[in-house]
Amino acid sequence: VLDLVHLGLGGDGHTASLVPNDPVLQIVDADVALTGAYQGRRRMTLTYPALARGDQLLWLVSGAVKHDALEKLLDTQEWRGIDAVAGIESRGFILAAALAARRGKGFVLIRKQGKLPPPVVDISYALEYGSGVLEMQRGAGRLLLVDDVLATGGTMQASAELCGLAGYEVCFLAALIDLQLSGASFIWNKHELRYVIDYV
Repeated sequence: VLDLVHLGLGGDGHTASLVPNDPVLQIVDADVALTGAYQGRRRMTLTYPALARGDQLLWLVSGAVKHDALEKLLDTQEWRGIDAVAGIESRGFILAAALAARRGKGFVLIRKQGKLPPPVVDISYALEYGSGVLEMQRGAGRLLLVDDVLATGGTMQASAELCGLAGYEVCFLAALIDLQLSGASFIWNKHELRYVIDYV
């Protein structure tokens, strides 16, 4: 089997949950199986016949209900302490804007250089293939910082630092998918990334 995603799974083997007894997703597939516990959660695996359909299965996990899954990464009390959701360009916009709308929070954009009207605050950061610059407008408040995928963590780290420079306080970090390329959990300023799906 290929260990594709880690999610808490219900006792029936088909209900994926982010926390015990909190059903989020429904997965009914003969090629999806449970294995042992990983980091305190049961894990879902795909058998080889399912690999050809891996994209379809991943879409089932992260498609129409991806906003529900992300929303449940924070509990009710944590959401009350958030003033706005910040999205990292560009797919992070889709997730962050939807979460902000659902929760009645503000929406803050973090964009690549030259795409926001001035005045802006910027930060340079290293990429795997060079360097980049991110920008955002000044503001204040407590943020949930969201991106779609975390690879090495460079963009997430730069975005979090930029938020501080712009006057915000980053309280939570979230991503739909953590690729686990660094080999360890991503932590910035004592805030550990919360994610729905990870690859191993």
